[in-house]
Amino acid sequence: VIDWCSAKANNGQFTLSVNCQLSVSDCNVDFGVYGTQNQKSSICISKGQELDIVGTFLSNDKNVPVISRVDINVKHRFFTIHNEGKLSIQNLVLTGGNTNWIAGTSDYHSYGGAIMAYLGFLNATNCIFNENHGYYGGAIIGISSNIHLNDCTFNENIADSTSGIGAAVAMLKLSDKINSTLTLKNSVIEKNNGKYGC
Repeated sequence: VIDWCSAKANNGQFTLSVNCQLSVSDCNVDFGVYGTQNQKSSICISKGQELDIVGTFLSNDKNVPVISRVDINVKHRFFTIHNEGKLSIQNLVLTGGNTNWIAGTSDYHSYGGAIMAYLGFLNATNCIFNENHGYYGGAIIGISSNIHLNDCTFNENIADSTSGIGAAVAMLKLSDKINSTLTLKNSVIEKNNGKYGC
């Protein structure tokens, strides 16, 4: 049940018209040979689940609805998509997601500052990812997932400075049989910081 942030449902699509702060919960994700882990995330989308969130604003209003953390001292990402779950977001700002809580440590807990897709599907349109921080994937990590980004802006996201990959977006694959796909159109990537890649 989604009752946070005055979201309103219409035919399975949630419309977000106000700024939104998400608190943390546990998301149990089966990572195959790596076992099941509790991922600190606000919302978990798994097999058979689809979530569409559309931010609304007046055409003359430059303020897009913002998703951020309730408590800046509790580090977590906003969305974990796994095992063929699907997330579609539009007209949103995601800011301040942070999973890089143990400096120099690399595991799935620390990947994807705002969004992790693990064997999942993500579509983002007209979204801004700002000041998110993850060990791999400052804003987004895709692990054997399909990610489509259109008219998005990535600004001042951070991947770990010692060996972090993808300050804005990182794509990994589990095996040669399960690829990751990234489609990036009409988007801006600027002022992000990481050891390797943007």
